[in-house]
Amino acid sequence: MTIEKVTSYSINDTKLYTADEVSRLLNITPSLVRRYCQQGRMGQYLYGRWLISPSELEAFKAKPRKRGNPNFGKKIG
Repeated sequence: MTIEKVTSYSINDTKLYTADEVSRLLNITPSLVRRYCQQGRMGQYLYGRWLISPSELEAFKAKPRKRGNPNFGKKIG
């Protein structure tokens, strides 16, 4: 018996992207993609990993995001 590694995921003939694939497409780290998924900004947790549909990816890309650290320059304490 051999176990094959799954290299692509799809539901109803719609390809789903992994966090690693989305990170390469958006030029951000995979951990940031997973954080966005955990925050509910995109994706769903299936088959033991975060999977993102093309429509969710396009909606995420269309939404403007602020860049940088929101706490930069603020006094703490």
